[in-house]
Amino acid sequence: MQKYHVCIIGSGPSGERCAIECGTNGFKTLVVDKRERKVGGVSLHVGTIPSKTLREVILDITGFGLSFYLQKKKPEPKELTLENLYKKVGAIINCEQDVLEARFRSKNIDVLYGEARFVDKNTVEIFNSERNTTYTIKADKFVVATGTEPRRPLDVPFDWEFVYDSDFIFSPKNKREKLPESMIVVGAGVIGMEYALMFSALGVNVSIVDRKNTIFPYIDNEINRYLLDIMMSMNINLYFNRNYKEIGVKEGKAYVVTTKEDKIEADCVLFAQGRVPSTKNLNLEKTGVKTDQRGYILTNEHYQTDNPNIFACGDVIGYPSLASTSYEQGRVAARALMGLPIHSHNPHLFPFAIYTIPEIASVGKTEDELIKENIPYEKGIGYYHDVSKAIIKGRRNGMLKILFNRETWEILGVHVIGDQAAEIVHIGQVALEMGAKIDYFLNTVFNYPTWAEIYRIAAFNGINKLTCDLPEN
Repeated sequence: MQKYHVCIIGSGPSGERCAIECGTNGFKTLVVDKRERKVGGVSLHVGTIPSKTLREVILDITGFGLSFYLQKKKPEPKELTLENLYKKVGAIINCEQDVLEARFRSKNIDVLYGEARFVDKNTVEIFNSERNTTYTIKADKFVVATGTEPRRPLDVPFDWEFVYDSDFIFSPKNKREKLPESMIVVGAGVIGMEYALMFSALGVNVSIVDRKNTIFPYIDNEINRYLLDIMMSMNINLYFNRNYKEIGVKEGKAYVVTTKEDKIEADCVLFAQGRVPSTKNLNLEKTGVKTDQRGYILTNEHYQTDNPNIFACGDVIGYPSLASTSYEQGRVAARALMGLPIHSHNPHLFPFAIYTIPEIASVGKTEDELIKENIPYEKGIGYYHDVSKAIIKGRRNGMLKILFNRETWEILGVHVIGDQAAEIVHIGQVALEMGAKIDYFLNTVFNYPTWAEIYRIAAFNGINKLTCDLPEN
């Protein structure tokens, strides 16, 4: 039996960051991952990295969304095979995995592969099915970072040939060899929408079924409408305000019957109605760790559970379930369990991005939030077609919106849709964190031509709507 200072179950973004932080500070650290000989978790193998790589590959092959003067020749059919897409994505996954393994080695972090379960508050058993071996590990502290898995209702006939879950394209169960000509996506959350737009860009006829009456209810309304217009121009079929009633396969075709009795047929169905925490096999009842009714682990602000020696971070604790915030949670959890000072960031100023086509990014307040809070505000909008960099790159579809206080001119929120939105939003994040006023973007010199120019355009637009002078500090 081996003994460690800390045992981290899961090696996704939160587990990785937690392990590196502990290893850097001299803690004897073990990482456990249930994937055979693969660290990186869901994020590296079926989530963030492969899906975003696939998106870039699709944009590169097709030139989708480029202005007419930069349009590419239509790709050859051989370029659009699933096998070719897998190869390109697989190369990136292997590279990222090598980098992560090297990081662990540099910090003397041990790795064991297998399914972990708690025996008691201080002990886990790890079963490695490949070797048919069980390891028993004791540790002073544990961190649960097991992430999530696709929700798979019993009335959905998953066969990974016609009906897939949200890990579908990268699942080892995937039986499809050819790119589908048509696809139904059930669930217009982040995962469903990202894949819907990717496959639409490949020329697949896509239909989306969702219970909501809008796409992303937490996104700024104007950004939502902009994305919706783009989806309509891509001829994506939208079935909102309805759920699935039946999903099945008949005569070599998948079908969905909705609660409004629409019957939609396609080559395949992607079921993407949420994910569930991967906690059911951990034997948490032996530890005193509490979960909510959906199975997400409950923690305090330092990601400590009801058992003071067990921490949890990443998607397994629920919202916001982003790779970026998971990294931060892993850092905070590590420093808390080591008893080190913690510099915490304001979670309200964490940016987030959705990698649809085009991508969306946001930080700070939305218009709806400002209205509900009775904050006097104005907005400034800049459009990509006015930005030299966007014209040069041939990416002219997009906009940036800055929300700011009408009375104090303080910047309150930044929302972007378009190429490089996930990068562009970081300028707004810094401005929010430093309490900048809208005129900051008028009095600051940016390189030219760059994407940053859009902030100056949006600031001019917003200030021109006001009749007051700049308030005194």
